[in-house]
Amino acid sequence: SSHPSGPSTNGQPRARTRARMPRPLAASTHGALSRKCCVRLVAGADLGVVATADIEPGELILEELPLFLLRAGELAQAAAQGCDAQEALIRSRLEHVHTAGQDAFWALADCHSTDGQKTALGVFKTNAIAGSANVDSHSGVYRLGARFNHSCKPNVNRCWIESRKRQVFVATQEIAAGLELFVYY
Repeated sequence: SSHPSGPSTNGQPRARTRARMPRPLAASTHGALSRKCCVRLVAGADLGVVATADIEPGELILEELPLFLLRAGELAQAAAQGCDAQEALIRSRLEHVHTAGQDAFWALADCHSTDGQKTALGVFKTNAIAGSANVDSHSGVYRLGARFNHSCKPNVNRCWIESRKRQVFVATQEIAAGLELFVYY
């Protein structure tokens, strides 16, 4: 067994270890997936993150900077003014993102589109990930983090690490090669 408290390979119980912060991945400026997974077409969805090798519980899958963040207060203020104000707010943030990041943003799904035309608001609402849950909460859009599909039985946990200004994705259980990685709703 590979459970932290399960037997070791020599038959002796493993010593319990304190949970520790995952070490950052060797990555680009914005983030890189673990070498043990990739983004590819998956059944029942467009793209998803799939294990290419066995992944152990606690393994770091992704540590990523957001393309941009929006504070909850900014979103609420724009929402009070209507959809056009929300669209303008998101587009104004997107203008400050490098070209490759803008392309990555527009490549994401927009499940709110009714006529096949994507909007910045639709892409944001479909893909934004909440960061912190404190008074100064925010949501961000992530080039790779947005590629994780959701499940009622996730095998990956994600959380905002304030000191790193990054969203971190960590395996919560053993994930066999070939299986899709999921986050919670």
